[in-house]
Amino acid sequence: MKVIYNHAVEFLCFLNSFIDQKLEKEDGESSIPPDPRIAEIIQEVDRNISPFLKNDIDLFFCKMFITFWILFFLIHQKAITNDEELLTYLQGLSDEEFLKLFLMHLKMENKTVKELTLKDIREGVKANFINPAKSQEKLIKQLFDAPEEWRTRIVQTLADFHQSHYLPYRKELIALGSEKAAETESLLHQNPAHFLDTLTLGHYSNLLDGDENITVCLSYTCDTGSMISIKKKLILLGITRTTLLTSANRKLQTNILFSALSDNKRVEILRLLGEKEWFSNELAKHFGLTAATMSYHLSKMISAGLISFRIGEKNKIFYSIKKDNLRNLLQCAAADLTGEGDCPQQ
Repeated sequence: MKVIYNHAVEFLCFLNSFIDQKLEKEDGESSIPPDPRIAEIIQEVDRNISPFLKNDIDLFFCKMFITFWILFFLIHQKAITNDEELLTYLQGLSDEEFLKLFLMHLKMENKTVKELTLKDIREGVKANFINPAKSQEKLIKQLFDAPEEWRTRIVQTLADFHQSHYLPYRKELIALGSEKAAETESLLHQNPAHFLDTLTLGHYSNLLDGDENITVCLSYTCDTGSMISIKKKLILLGITRTTLLTSANRKLQTNILFSALSDNKRVEILRLLGEKEWFSNELAKHFGLTAATMSYHLSKMISAGLISFRIGEKNKIFYSIKKDNLRNLLQCAAADLTGEGDCPQQ
């Protein structure tokens, strides 16, 4: 297992935290307390940022969230180590090279841009991204139709945010991040399986079984709820999540459990998943909900470690209950609320 702290990823995560906290946060809720200094910096950025730049960030990196993932993959694939190197690389791309990045991550390298339809793009997003609820296929189609304009604006938006709202804090953030990453790496190597299982809320409990070719990319500014897994080979993990390893674990686990189960529909979803696997669209139809609303409920329970998913035939996503995790969370909640007993170690 390889553990890295990458300065280019840190810049990207800082942008993502700004998006998460200021553009798309659901009800301001957070199961894991944010780092106070990062929250303070995000507030300062939000006070000073141009509304036009904020709008472009919302368009290119929030509504069209595929852009963020592509940049993260690009850093890994091209071994880019810092933020300025990332910007230089992007600024040097031709329109054709820029389009190829999107085609590659939609698994459509064998098609030309002109023959792509909205249906093709929609299917590509669904097949290659776990939570495709946000409608972004029209935006991607516009990018394919006018690559020069979109490439220029996307890269310029990233460069403007970097210049005006990241560089003033970069030295401080990198210093704090490097120190915390070293501490986190030490903890991780002491007990890798327990560490990853705890910080990913049980999603990767078997991650290390029979395969050590894994890279864990640490980030100080990564939003506390953000994790990326690329076929369980590359994981982006927010350092703030190490709070889950402390004595405050009981309280956090209790908050996570009751936050996830605060809606009656989510409780009923668990009951259904306790009986058998369900396809996401079947669940939406059963409850009379839109796909986007059902995706929100499922994401809440996935984040809590209560359910898991698998990709079936024709890229259908099937969900099932994580019974052991549910039992552990219930035991932790009982210990927290009564002051008796202990949380399970895993």
